[in-house]
Amino acid sequence: SVPSGNEAIMFEIVGMRRTLSAGFAALFLYGNASACTTQAWEELNVGTVASAQTAARFDSQCGLRLHLSGDTSGWVEDHTPGTAESPMTEYVARFYVYLNDAVLPDNAPVTLLRVEDAGANELFGLELKGIDGTAMLNLYAYDTGAGKVNAAQEVPVPPGWRALALNWASGPGTGWVSLSIDKNPDVVDISDLNNDGYVADRVLLGIVGGNTG
Repeated sequence: SVPSGNEAIMFEIVGMRRTLSAGFAALFLYGNASACTTQAWEELNVGTVASAQTAARFDSQCGLRLHLSGDTSGWVEDHTPGTAESPMTEYVARFYVYLNDAVLPDNAPVTLLRVEDAGANELFGLELKGIDGTAMLNLYAYDTGAGKVNAAQEVPVPPGWRALALNWASGPGTGWVSLSIDKNPDVVDISDLNNDGYVADRVLLGIVGGNTG
């Protein structure tokens, strides 16, 4: 299935399966037979930007469509990490994304995914922007001393549905985060982060910020 329309991004997100164990949380996304809706998520700030649509990576499944026109934001949230028995010092997020119809202004990053602690402080995330008509991803994470740290290089996203996976862990100079596309391991990563004590509490997915229309 392929979404239609300009200035749009599609995520396959509505159904969720979560895995929780000591110090580890994972977000896996899948479709189901129920109506296509965003109600599976704990909190919705979709506004006019995000909406459910029956077009996704797999037939008969459900996706989240994000409209980039205008300068508003819209997203859904997963609060699972904050309800775990053990502190979430490791987190994995996996989802599909379709960017063929997205009209992205050059060098104007939009935050697609942001992971925060209980105080709403950013821990790590993923930004999207256009460069000469190519969709580019920027992986970033926060370090106690250095603040926001960007990956050494931005990553182009090939056309069509693409599977993205982010892996993050905190530690005293041993923290790290990585991004893979279509199961190619560690397309880009950031290592040696001083982020000891950072604990994931909630995850925001959509147009979280930075949209300038």
